[in-house]
Order: sequence, then C-alpha cells, then structure tokens
Amino acid sequence: MGPAFLRLEGIRVEHRDAGGARSLGLAVDRLVVAPGEAVALTGPSGAGKSTFLELVSGLRRPDAGRVLWGESEVSAFGEAAREAWRRLTVGFVFQDFHLVGELSILDNVLLPQSFAGFRVPAAVRCRAADLIAAAGLPDPRRRAGLLSRGEQQRVAVARALLADPPLLIADEPTASLDPATGAAIADLILAAARARGATLLMASHDPLLTARADRILRLEAGHLVDPAVVNRAEAAAVPAPGAAA
Repeated sequence: MGPAFLRLEGIRVEHRDAGGARSLGLAVDRLVVAPGEAVALTGPSGAGKSTFLELVSGLRRPDAGRVLWGESEVSAFGEAAREAWRRLTVGFVFQDFHLVGELSILDNVLLPQSFAGFRVPAAVRCRAADLIAAAGLPDPRRRAGLLSRGEQQRVAVARALLADPPLLIADEPTASLDPATGAAIADLILAAARARGATLLMASHDPLLTARADRILRLEAGHLVDPAVVNRAEAAAVPAPGAAA
C-alpha cells in the first residue's frame, strides 16, 4: 500500500469533561494533503494538534465528517479494521513514546512486527539495527527503562520508521532533544519520508523542524487558521519603520 491523498471533510470532534460539558476539539471543513507531502502542524498547546494526528491515524473517529486515505474512508472503519489499516499504513511517533522498559532498544523497535505473531525476519532485524545506529543509539541491547527521555524519543522514531510506512506521523518528535540531536532526528525523519515518498505529518513547536516542511498549517482553538490571516496579524504586530517604540 503506497502513499495516497489524505482528505478531511466536514470534520468535527468534541471533548467532554467529567461533568459531561462539551467543548470543541477540532473543526476542519476541508483539507487535502498530497501523496508524499511533508506538512507541519503548529499552534499553542490545546489547539487541537494531537487530536488532529489521532484522527488521521485512525486512533479515534470524528463526531462528524470523514477521513479518507485514497479511496478508503478510514473514519467509517470499525475498531479492528482501523487497527489493521494503521498497522499497514501508519508509523506514529507518540509524545509519550509507549516503550516497554523491561525490553531492550532492539526489542522495542521490533515490537510492532512481533504483534503479527510470526518470527521477525533477519532482514527486518538488520534494518532495525541500522535505524537504531542512525538515531544515535550505540547499544541496541540496552534496556529502554535505563534510557534518558531524549534517548527514548530516538527509539520511538526508529520504531515508527521500521516498516517504511506510507503515512508517517510525528507528535513533537524533537521536543525532548538538545538542538544538535533534534536536528539529526529531523534529518532522519525527513530523509526516510522522502526516500519512501511517504506523506509526513508532524506537530511541532520547533521552528527549525517546521521550516523544513512543504507546508505549515496552524491550529487555534480547534480551527485551521488561514495562513494569510496569520501573516497579516504578524505583519500588524511589527512597528512600521521610524515608528516610536
């Protein structure tokens, strides 16, 4: 299954608090992402970035509207079908990593392949080792529970890239890293996506990462903001030449 057009149509997601009160989580009238496009998603905390990523990856369904990958309406799939689609299609770098502390780095990277119930082929193990080295993790036998948060982030990136997914999703992939390591991880993610022709969606506050995307989308209070509106607002905030401070 190769890269395809990603489309969101008439999307609405609502959040409910403990008392049952509703609030808007995400509203997207229409959005089309081309195959192989690298898109950065920006905006303040709570703006809906993680909700957006969960939606397009099939981790949740919208309250209204459709999410389509090619001709497949992913949002209409049942839970088992979405899980099968996600396993074949999506590589996800989560904010919380979801590593198993008692397992080695290598076993954590191989974990999604192990869920299939078959012996992991030698070629896949070799690719995992190569990705671990490329992510700057020299000892694949080290237990994940002994790693720093930045090292755990690198394991999560290697795991997401293992199956060469046609849709790669990264939620703050450089947030726990120093600038040099963050730049190396950004190189790894972008190079892997472009080599595969994969569609890349990444939520980030890192301007060095978002600047390398083909397109930047901004979310505010659950709504996509027209880039022209954002640019006009930024321009209005800059004093005219010669203006009094």
